[in-house]
Amino acid sequence: MSTAAGLNEPERWKHYSSESIAAISVRDLKQKASVIMDDVRGIEPKQEETQFLLPSPLTVSVIGAGYAGGQPILGVEGGPRAIRDAGLVSELETLGWAVDDRGDIQFDNVPPEQDPPAGNGVKFPRQVGGCTAKLFDEVYAAASTGKLALTLGGDHSLAIGSIAAVCRAWPDTCVIWVDAHGDINTHETTPSGNLHGMPVGFLMGLVDGTVPGFEWLAPCLSPERIVFIGLRDVDPGEKKVLRQHKIKCFSMTEVDRYGIGKVMELALDHVNPKRDKPIHLSYDVDAIDPLVVPSTGTRVKGGLTYREACYICEAVSETGQLVGLDVVEVNPAIGTPDQVAETAQVAVGIIKSALGQRLI
Repeated sequence: MSTAAGLNEPERWKHYSSESIAAISVRDLKQKASVIMDDVRGIEPKQEETQFLLPSPLTVSVIGAGYAGGQPILGVEGGPRAIRDAGLVSELETLGWAVDDRGDIQFDNVPPEQDPPAGNGVKFPRQVGGCTAKLFDEVYAAASTGKLALTLGGDHSLAIGSIAAVCRAWPDTCVIWVDAHGDINTHETTPSGNLHGMPVGFLMGLVDGTVPGFEWLAPCLSPERIVFIGLRDVDPGEKKVLRQHKIKCFSMTEVDRYGIGKVMELALDHVNPKRDKPIHLSYDVDAIDPLVVPSTGTRVKGGLTYREACYICEAVSETGQLVGLDVVEVNPAIGTPDQVAETAQVAVGIIKSALGQRLI
C-alpha cells in the first residue's frame, strides 16, 4: 500500500517514534468513538405509551404460594414473605397499579405415608397435585376478572397451577419460561423425581395419567406456544424432549452470542409474532447468575446479569400483552441476611420491570 508521501506503509511508520505511533492510535480511536457517539445521539428512546391488553384501571392480584413440596430444599416456602418485605406492594402502587394482595394460600398437607412415589419415582404427586389445583382456583379467579395474576413462589412446580389457570382465562396465551433449567421432564425422564423439574411436561400433556393428583389438569400448552430463555443446566431426557417437539430455546450461549435484546426480539417473534397474544411470563430467579441472586436453591454459574434479567421483563412489558407472571425459587433460608435481602430486591426489580418500570 502506497501513501501520499510515496512511501510503502511499513516504511512510513519507520519515521515515527513509538510515542508518536501511540498518539496517532489514540487520536484514531477518539475519532472513531466520536463517530459512534454521533450515531448513538441520533437514537431516540422509545416514548410511546404502552397499550395494555388488560382493562383499566390496571390491577395486579398478588398471590402468595409458599409451597416447597416440588423440591427437597427447605426455606423456599418463605419466598412470598421475603419478596413482600422488600417493598413489593408499595413499589407496584408507585408504578400506578392497583394492588389486590390476596395474602398467602394455605395449602393442605398430605402425610408422606399416604403419598408414595409414582411413575419413575415422582415424589409427593398427590400433595403437589392438590396444591397446584388450589393455586389454579386462586389464579383463575384473578385472571378471569381482568387482573394480572402475580404468583410469588415457592418452587416452580407451582407454574402447573398458575399457567393452567391463565390459559383457561386467556385460551391463546403464550408462555415465556425464564430458567436455568428446562423443567420439562416427564414421569419417565426425571432423574430426581422432583416435580419442580416437571411443570412444562405436565402443561404440555407429556405426563400420562399414571401420576395421581393431577386428575384436574387438562393439557393446555402446545410446543409452538412456549419459548425458553436462560437455559444452562438441562437434563439429558429434557434435551431429547425439547428436540423431539422442536421447542424454541435460547440458552446462555445464545444470550452471549446475540445479546439479550436480539434474543427477546427472536423469542417474541416466535411465540407472539404480531404481539397480539396474551403472555404469561414464568420466571425462576435461578436464571440469574448466583452472584446476583445467591438465595436460591439450584444455583448454576454463568447466568443472566441483573440488567439482562430486567430487560427480558421490559421487552415483555412493552408488548402490553402480559396477563400472568410467576416469580419463584427465592429461598430466604439460604445465605446471609444481606444475601437474602439482595435476592428479594432483585425479585422485586424484575416484577417492576415486567409491570412497566423504565430507566427513562
